[in-house]
Amino acid sequence: MKVNRPVKNYSEVQPVIDIPDLLKIQRESFNRFLQDDVPPDERLPQGLHKIFQDTFPIESSNREFSLEYVSYELGIPKYTVQEAMDKGLSYSVPLTALLRLVFRNLMDTENGKPSPDSWKVSRIIDQSVFLGELPLMTKAGSFVINGAERVIVNQLHRSPGVFFEETTMQRGNRIYKSRVIPLRGSWLDLKLDHNDIIYVNIDRRPKRIPVTMLIRALGLGSDREILSSFYPKVTKDLEAALKSRSKAIELILKSFAEDIIDPETGELLAHCDEPVESIDKIEKLVEHGIKKADFLAPRMETNDYDGIRKTLAKEATSLGAGIEKNEDSATMWIYEALRGTDAPNLDHARSYLRSMFFDSKRYSLSEVGRYKLNERLNISTSMEKLTLTVPDMVAIVENLIKLREGRNTSDDIDHLGNRRVRTVGELLGQEFSKGLSRMARTIRDRMGHQDREKLTPHDLVNSRTLSSVINTFFGSSQLSQFMEQTNPLAELTHKRRTSALGQGGLTRERAGFDVRDVHHTHYGRMCP
Repeated sequence: MKVNRPVKNYSEVQPVIDIPDLLKIQRESFNRFLQDDVPPDERLPQGLHKIFQDTFPIESSNREFSLEYVSYELGIPKYTVQEAMDKGLSYSVPLTALLRLVFRNLMDTENGKPSPDSWKVSRIIDQSVFLGELPLMTKAGSFVINGAERVIVNQLHRSPGVFFEETTMQRGNRIYKSRVIPLRGSWLDLKLDHNDIIYVNIDRRPKRIPVTMLIRALGLGSDREILSSFYPKVTKDLEAALKSRSKAIELILKSFAEDIIDPETGELLAHCDEPVESIDKIEKLVEHGIKKADFLAPRMETNDYDGIRKTLAKEATSLGAGIEKNEDSATMWIYEALRGTDAPNLDHARSYLRSMFFDSKRYSLSEVGRYKLNERLNISTSMEKLTLTVPDMVAIVENLIKLREGRNTSDDIDHLGNRRVRTVGELLGQEFSKGLSRMARTIRDRMGHQDREKLTPHDLVNSRTLSSVINTFFGSSQLSQFMEQTNPLAELTHKRRTSALGQGGLTRERAGFDVRDVHHTHYGRMCP
């Protein structure tokens, strides 16, 4: 039996400073994940509580049932740490969740289709459901799994956010790239090639999409909206230009910022982005009562970059002759490019595209990713907005163009400022999210095959789905390792170790020299 004996200090020189808690990061991360000491109704939306909130409610396909999450509770460990080690068992606590099964009846319909208000709640069943055994962290920061002490090593991985890169090809051509990395969801790769055309690839698929087409499909439907997002507008007095030859010459080859329409007849006098080819064009506008007009100014006086217009022209070529450039045609084209088949209808294509970037259940930048995105792009989107927005896309393209113009800098991916440490709480949360997603699919399937009158939350939930995921993580993950017990210092070092391996990180085959090398930002921060 282990006996705690007092430690006496026989040093002649007393310590000047107190030794900090070197395992504080691990302990605090696990406590934030569990929130065991917080009442259920006072828990913050983080850790295990946040994962349950994101997964539930789970609705049946016909909307007659929905399984909702209320709270979770942790039981008492069946064995102490020493007993678990002696008997070859795991030191864990039972995890139970209070789930609410809501039954609904269809009361009436509008035009033969049920509306959200057509469903009325008929019955509610609350039940505590056992979800499995959750390994508990010991006071020493380790876990006891099947009688052996194990350590969850911290993972050093690429931080969510946006990154810019500049590369030189063999022929001397410069290629400018940008990559948007979310915590969960589809990756976006933007590339500005040597022809100054900007393409985007989604999830590294080979099909290249003109970036203006994606922006158009996401909400900016007209050329005028797209051009005004990247080119500054200037207002010119047309009457004054006709009186001064120098001012009139300044307007030659300038492009209109929007369509010019006769206020009386409604006749289209000039298209958006149409250049002024002669002074006769200005005289015609003044004759129709147009005294002032907005023009697109060049981005830089000393730079001839005109990639947005080239990308718009490439977009028209991709769509094909006779197809109007608008939000609907862009959405259908992107759906076909990604799925390899035509969409059944426009609503299906629009829903598919928006779910890739705007659905919080399928796409999440995480709070860290949103912070990094706002900081890198110099925007002020709300920190609660964890999905991409149209202004985000415009800002990413704008910064990529600035990199081409020499007004922006590329990022060093090996810099510790572009990496972050995922501690035990976040790693466990990732596994729980995976297990609950599998459980949700099983629950939806069972909802369609169970008897409505006898259905309870216990009948829908299969606890082995979640337990198998957690046991696999603790038993065979690259980040779950047997604790080094050579001496106390080796034990402490192992608990503070970081690794680039594991799910979401690198593999030994893909880890090149750049990743293994010591970066200058490691000095004073990380032991090689």
